[in-house]
Amino acid sequence: MTLSTSTDTTWQQGLQRWRESRLHAVSGPYGSAAVVGTYWLTATPRELPDLPGRWFAHGAEVHAVGLADDALQAVGEGPSVSDGTIVLRAGQEVRHGRLVLAWFRRLEDQALRVFDDESPSRSALEGIGTFAADPSWVVAGRLVRSAPGTRLVTDQSDGDTYDRELVGRIVFTYDGAQHELLAFRSPVPGRPGLMVSFADATSGAATFRFRFLLLPDPEDDVVTLDFNRAYLPPFAFAPSHSCPLPPEANHLPFAVTAGETLPLVRS
Repeated sequence: MTLSTSTDTTWQQGLQRWRESRLHAVSGPYGSAAVVGTYWLTATPRELPDLPGRWFAHGAEVHAVGLADDALQAVGEGPSVSDGTIVLRAGQEVRHGRLVLAWFRRLEDQALRVFDDESPSRSALEGIGTFAADPSWVVAGRLVRSAPGTRLVTDQSDGDTYDRELVGRIVFTYDGAQHELLAFRSPVPGRPGLMVSFADATSGAATFRFRFLLLPDPEDDVVTLDFNRAYLPPFAFAPSHSCPLPPEANHLPFAVTAGETLPLVRS
């Protein structure tokens, strides 16, 4: 069922603000396009490309050892090197030359994320392509929850796999037919709720290979799918990202002509 928003200027304004915030999140100096490395860490210290020291994860922290005192410089409230070691916690950053190193987390896994505001991917980016806003793509759905503890292993864009919490399936109607999308627990820091990774008949042509939707986790299991807010995965802007590919069940048989389409880059 399509929800009525055609007379709601608040919806149009909200969508425009969301698009502006998306562009900032992607193109800013610490945006998706500036990421040149995401290194998933274990408890075993290891060297990382072009970075000093040896890095490892400990609890909810990222540690480095074997550092010279001037190897890394604090950014803002970030830490400094002490006795050859440094500890990065949530929200903390340090600089190594023109690179900014930041703590990053996906569910329970810790990583060191590396930004370069002069990276080729960021320098080439001009914007994010979108379809025209269309309220007919705001669709009502219903969340059918999985049994507690249900998990599903999905493929990642870097060839890895990931064991994810399957919250349930979202059932909705489009063009008179019933469709379903599997919804997972969102791994996005600071964005709790549900994540849907999907492909459709536009994927790989008018749009990128796949797109995401983020949704609040509804208390009453009633869901609003606003495909105008379908957005490109970070992997679309920089290959160093690892993003969940849509499972086979999330390949829609129709064209979703709403939301973001492709990165706009300088020729």
